[in-house]
Amino acid sequence: MIKNNKKEKESSLSWVMYFSIFFTTMSLFIYETLLTRLFSVILSYNLVFIVVSFGILGGGLGGILAYKILNKKKGAEKILVVSTVLLPISFLASISIMYFFPFTPTFLAYIPAAIFPFILGGIITSIMFKEKPKSSGKLYLMDLLGSAIGSLLVLKLMNSFGFVKSVIAVIIFAVISAIAISMFYKKRLYLIFGSGLLLIMGFLLVNNSLLDGIGNKFYAYYTSPATVIESLKSSNEKAEISFSKWDVISRTDVIDIKDKDEKIIVTDGGASAPIVKFNGDLESVQHLKSEVNSIAFSFGKNEKSLVIGSGGGKDVLFALLGGSKRVDAVEINPSTIEAVEKFKEFSGDVYNYPGVNLYNQDGRYFIENSKDKYDNIYL
Repeated sequence: MIKNNKKEKESSLSWVMYFSIFFTTMSLFIYETLLTRLFSVILSYNLVFIVVSFGILGGGLGGILAYKILNKKKGAEKILVVSTVLLPISFLASISIMYFFPFTPTFLAYIPAAIFPFILGGIITSIMFKEKPKSSGKLYLMDLLGSAIGSLLVLKLMNSFGFVKSVIAVIIFAVISAIAISMFYKKRLYLIFGSGLLLIMGFLLVNNSLLDGIGNKFYAYYTSPATVIESLKSSNEKAEISFSKWDVISRTDVIDIKDKDEKIIVTDGGASAPIVKFNGDLESVQHLKSEVNSIAFSFGKNEKSLVIGSGGGKDVLFALLGGSKRVDAVEINPSTIEAVEKFKEFSGDVYNYPGVNLYNQDGRYFIENSKDKYDNIYL
């Protein structure tokens, strides 16, 4: 009878471990991807992968820490419960430090904030494998399955909900893991704490007005020298962000420069493309012909043109001014297209101008699959 009870407890523990490691690794993988999105906005691209690589190193450090601690006869059960409860808190603290605090010039300062959740993840998974060595194959399966689903789920989360809500979703996944472990080991205090945190995160997830306010307090972005908005403010330009959206490709902003005939679409803080003020009459934008970029459309036959990376639509206007009767515009970023649509009264609804066809695709993919021939291909 005692043996049967022991076997039942072992079986229950196995399922709790499978369940917990699945949600732990899924949340860590999504967090890792969100880090690349966050750092892509505030840092130069060549630094993004260095910081994230140091973050992933935390997983290995966590494994070493777990080994050292358990060798000192510390209780694996308590360490596992505490680590799973700390993981969602570390997600919240890590992102908050990098999001709400002013930009730090030394990028190495972001490593400690980024690495801590990975250390906890390393501790959790290492203890699970040590506690259930006979089930290591199944644990590894759930580990990989959690990461695989996380790699797909982050695409849906970012495209549907943006960055801030995706962070909350990551915290919720980690809290589910903590609640499962706390319930199994009957740690009432940790269970109450986890349940309370789950309720708070759930409330935030459905409160769009509160999340919008949080999203607008991205101080690291507004103070980073790598961003267009900071450059404009440093030069005393009257500029403000009038549209902002995160997706899996980028953070896209529209910067409204007062007393100008252009708005600026900014991708990941740095790459910019203008939305030109256009009333639908090409005569109103004849001044664009004096710009150097219009040279490609100032001679030869331009009946049919392809514009790759059409951005805010200025290059489309170059093609139309050059005499193009058909313009195929290819833009990979759906948020850029949404931004132009949002300000269509300002842009003259350029993407719906007669003869203009818009394609939300990658430029190479479009050309590889197109049978059309063009008089002018503008990149």
